[in-house]
Amino acid sequence: GQGSGGGGINADGTAKEQGTLNTYNPAAGTNGTPNSWGPKIGSASTPTSYDNLDNFFQLGHTSNHNIAFSGGNDIANFRFSYGRTDQDGFIPNTELKRNVFRLNAGAGAKKFKVEFNGSYSTSTDIKAQQGSNLSGLMLPLFRTPISFNNIGGTGSDGFTELDGSQHRYIVNYDNPLWTAYHNTNKGDVGRINSNVSFNYEANSWLNLTYRIGTDMYNDARQQIFDIGNNNNDPTGEIWESNYKFVELNQDLFARFNRSLTSDIGASLVLGTQLNDRKTTNIFARGRNFSIPNLFNLSNTSDRYFDNAISRRKLAGIFGSLDLSYKNYLYLNLAARNDWASTFGPKSDGSYLYPSASLAFVASELFSSTALSYLKFRTSFASVGREPDPYLSATYYDQPVLTDGYTDGLSFPYTGVNGFGYSYKSVLGNNAIKPEKNQTIEFGVDAHIYKILTLGLTYYISKASDLLLLRPIANSTGFKTIFSNAGKMENKGIEVELGINVLKRPNFSWDINLNFAKNTNEVTELANGVDQISIENAFTGIGSYAIVGQPIGAFFGSKWKRDAGGQLIIGANGLPLKEALEGNLGNPYPDWLGGINNSFNIYGFTLSGLIDIRQGQSIWGGTIGRLNRIGRSAASADRNRTYIIDGVKADGTKNDKAISANSYYSAYLGDGGAAQEQLVFDGSWVRLREVTLSYTFKKVGNLRVF
Repeated sequence: GQGSGGGGINADGTAKEQGTLNTYNPAAGTNGTPNSWGPKIGSASTPTSYDNLDNFFQLGHTSNHNIAFSGGNDIANFRFSYGRTDQDGFIPNTELKRNVFRLNAGAGAKKFKVEFNGSYSTSTDIKAQQGSNLSGLMLPLFRTPISFNNIGGTGSDGFTELDGSQHRYIVNYDNPLWTAYHNTNKGDVGRINSNVSFNYEANSWLNLTYRIGTDMYNDARQQIFDIGNNNNDPTGEIWESNYKFVELNQDLFARFNRSLTSDIGASLVLGTQLNDRKTTNIFARGRNFSIPNLFNLSNTSDRYFDNAISRRKLAGIFGSLDLSYKNYLYLNLAARNDWASTFGPKSDGSYLYPSASLAFVASELFSSTALSYLKFRTSFASVGREPDPYLSATYYDQPVLTDGYTDGLSFPYTGVNGFGYSYKSVLGNNAIKPEKNQTIEFGVDAHIYKILTLGLTYYISKASDLLLLRPIANSTGFKTIFSNAGKMENKGIEVELGINVLKRPNFSWDINLNFAKNTNEVTELANGVDQISIENAFTGIGSYAIVGQPIGAFFGSKWKRDAGGQLIIGANGLPLKEALEGNLGNPYPDWLGGINNSFNIYGFTLSGLIDIRQGQSIWGGTIGRLNRIGRSAASADRNRTYIIDGVKADGTKNDKAISANSYYSAYLGDGGAAQEQLVFDGSWVRLREVTLSYTFKKVGNLRVF
């Protein structure tokens, strides 16, 4: 039937074939086109239209199974559990299988106790191709003209031909179904997470604990690009990577609990921590398969190998003091000092971050039916962050030399290896300092008439010495340097409100509301720098740190406008662009909210969560491309001309008519539109979750949930 999201369907209900400017451009092994601007369905060669989206996606399934055993006495106890997850994705030939084993055990007598917590998990999966590549899934799928059937091949599976080649509408793209079954991305992960703690209760006020734990996993991945793919070598390619992570953590601390007077209680914790993380990645790539369907490195003639090792060590000491006065005043003072191995020789690798909090429960000083609970609280915290490993020095790598005419020169070359500085390398900085973040918070909590609960928090957070990649002059031989390059501020408010609307013996209705608003601003960057690129998209828009704007602000091309904000239209009927790029929006929401309703009746509980996000800007590069190639629902209205609302250079109203193809390609599409055109309001309201449950009443000593 006619479908595929409405793309290529005219307003009069007729469908458009693959082609350009009402001219049919054939596919299936020829030099076709991804555009859907051809003639009406049936007028050239195709009698009907196809819903390739519906024919591609499938219903996903997830099943979880769990079992547990536990037992113990006053000396020892244990709990063992096993969980199994099986998942079939909504994309063909994707799946996840996971097994998790957990053991928690403890034993002790008198003052000494040992506890063990551990888990072992295995998971295997087949993931979908990702990214914008010619062997991807979404790129060729959403561009498929509705006049072409992705499962119309002569082979038995529908997406291949009798000779084994792909059935596709353009030679540049892989058939998405062929990709799902031939360009597979498999993973195999085994993980162990465990810790053992030894606890000694020296006396009534002193407790000593030593804990050692480890987190280890091995992640083996295999990416296949089968013979005949379009993204990499058409003779076939295999990527094998083995990623290992090992973390060892040790804690030794003492707890002191003692009342100083009958009204003043005190608790003190002093301790130290050692943390060691190591990652190892071995990567191998092979090209040019000799034998079809044998996906092994030994079946390739062109091979590449790489090995990367990273290690980070951290040592810290910490202390925390809690004081309480009667039942209404609580004070906490804490501090931690860390030494990290990732700092350069000009830094001692040490950074201190203290914190303090004070809480006053005012309701303990009076009795009130209306206000059963009232607490005021405030806190201050300073947090430090060390840089990633190997940014304090400049390292050699194997260079690649290119001239624009050949494939270039890379090492090893004729059996000789070579290393050097690369223009892509990051210049090391041995004077890096820790990034710091200081937060002040104020809040109040209240219970009113046992019907309302209120939580209100206001905070100011200031980050300094931000760890960022900063651009430097190319004359240095490098493009960027990792440095402490600025300051940033966050201000916000958080509100939580609970309402017991109705309560009866066998029925109750509760509403929980939450609201959060955060304002972010980059207040300072490096001297002489007012913007730094954080991440660039491949189509021109970028994410930037700009002084006076939220971090990550969109930056790109804009339309030219007059003093009244109207578009200025050129002689060709299309808007003009500004010479300079500008800020296009804030990627963060103005505020977040949630509404949860919960109904309880005779043991049944029905709850629903509504999630709200307001004011977020998003960049819709996909809609720009679908408009351009005539695959969006909007571009179906094409049997007429368009006049863009705006003014000419002389200030008179624009009356220049343009074709539908120009309108959707150069104005609303990525065939010439300013990036401003593709930034949209990302606000939404979603029904996030609906849950129905039942709680069984207690029967003897057994309670079943």
